Amino acid sequence: MEMEKPLADVSYLPVQEDYEAFQAAKRRWRTTPKEKLLTRAVGLVFFAVSAVFFLYSLAFAPGECAVWGLLMAAGAVIAFYRDLLEPYVVRMQARAQFPAVQRQMVSQSVELYSRHMKIQTDRYQADLPYEMLYRAVETEKLYLLCLGNEEIRFIPKRVMTREQCERFTQVLKERIQERYQIF
Repeated sequence: MEMEKPLADVSYLPVQEDYEAFQAAKRRWRTTPKEKLLTRAVGLVFFAVSAVFFLYSLAFAPGECAVWGLLMAAGAVIAFYRDLLEPYVVRMQARAQFPAVQRQMVSQSVELYSRHMKIQTDRYQADLPYEMLYRAVETEKLYLLCLGNEEIRFIPKRVMTREQCERFTQVLKERIQERYQIF
């Protein structure tokens, strides 16, 4: 029986940039559309109510304009938090956590084939068909491979060539179809 040649065979030790990208992608994946909509709606309502009182205070209570203006700004921040501020906040948290987490990280070897992948660390070894993936997410910097809600692996794109990334993306699109997302 002839052995299949891997699409990619990579080994890596996650670095701080990988960890930050992983945390940002994980947060974005776990944020539901309802949560985004609710945050945006609350912020816009807060903004609209503050704007009404701001306009009222311009005519009848000029001393309160600054307060209502600040509350309008707060409403805008709340409305667009998920899109503008959350990625920055998550990356800052990940940057602060990395020194402690780094001690627990181990190097990984990953072999990617057309039907399955092999993952190996000094504590873990698995040969997984792509169909077992709960979801796969591709970002600019990494692939997030979700085996379940709490079992998540990632492969940084920095350890793969452009051709390997393109082939792996194609395999994910074919194998897991609608469970594959690009962020």
